[in-house]
Amino acid sequence: MKNILVLYYSQSGQLLEIARSLTKPLAECPEIRFRLVEVEPVISYPFPWPFIRFFDVLPESVLMEAPAMKPLFLYENGPYDLILLCYTVWFLSPSLPITGFLKSPDARILKGVPVITVVNARDKWVTAQEQVKRWIDDHGGRLVGHIAVIPDMSALAGLVTTLRWLWAGKKKGFWKFPDAGVPKRQIDELERFGALIRDGLMDGRIAKGLPVLEGHEPAKMDPDLVRQERVGYRIFQFWARAIRSCGRQGDWKRIPIMALFVIVLGALIALSFPIGMALKFIVDPLRKSLRKNTT
Repeated sequence: MKNILVLYYSQSGQLLEIARSLTKPLAECPEIRFRLVEVEPVISYPFPWPFIRFFDVLPESVLMEAPAMKPLFLYENGPYDLILLCYTVWFLSPSLPITGFLKSPDARILKGVPVITVVNARDKWVTAQEQVKRWIDDHGGRLVGHIAVIPDMSALAGLVTTLRWLWAGKKKGFWKFPDAGVPKRQIDELERFGALIRDGLMDGRIAKGLPVLEGHEPAKMDPDLVRQERVGYRIFQFWARAIRSCGRQGDWKRIPIMALFVIVLGALIALSFPIGMALKFIVDPLRKSLRKNTT
């Protein structure tokens, strides 16, 4: 009997849907037992998220100041043959509850265990994954795979619909925008990765640290987005330190500089979309031409 632990934190419930779809082939296998556990902070984060409270988590998210977490008692059903760590991205960083778990004593459960990470993000997840990987390594875990679940929609549609969902709780599409979040079709398709994980678990490849997801595009990366993300992360680090210097989370003294950050961020976003589209229009044909010349 193989034993799997699935850890997640989800405000909207979407990451739980993702975890359940991914693990469906595992749940249907009589030779696999798995435990689904939500990591929980002592002070919960609301959904929908009030505007000020949303931006108030920026400093702690980016500076990775772990919140107090409820104990999980994970050793009760161990040891585990595989751990699936499912998380979302806040301000290009791991969500605070996942940071809290990975900096808590409970994270010792990762020691010596193969780990597959599953990230649900709008389009940028690389800096968050790099940090999660470092923590897994620090705890003695073995990262054997990664799956990135990104909504299949344009960057503009993703930004508008995600913020509307986060702040107003409205997921249904409007005007020409689609529904917010990952489409059900994409979530259902995650079962194919679950089948690969099941097979790799049963034939011993995961225990040996051999890849089971390679060649199936579990985490597509856009080099242009990665460059944008690294620039954005440095900007977030600057503002995170500035806001944090004004007080702790919930301190009214942070509000003026948070307001300034929101104005600057809005201006950067407004400029980045037309510039990005223009560059893409120019660069993509050049790349295609270079590929043809090198083949």
